[in-house]
Amino acid sequence: FNRFAGKRALLLALYDSQLDGVLARLAERPAGAPLLGQLGWFFRAGESQLREDGELTAILYREVLHDPQMLAHDESRGAQVRKALE
Repeated sequence: FNRFAGKRALLLALYDSQLDGVLARLAERPAGAPLLGQLGWFFRAGESQLREDGELTAILYREVLHDPQMLAHDESRGAQVRKALE
């Protein structure tokens, strides 16, 4: 807690770390594969990353549902995922 202004700042940092892991896995997808194959690979890789984080994923999901600032951050980061998928 010495590094973060409060609970939300800590959760946002954890959220960003988790999403950065998903984006890193997306960058590893096989080049030249058909689009549906790449999407399937992305979702499996993303699910794997989220399962590895277990309870953290559940905590972040609950926070996004109940905290407008977390939801806004989620929507902003979601745009990055969509751009990476393009």
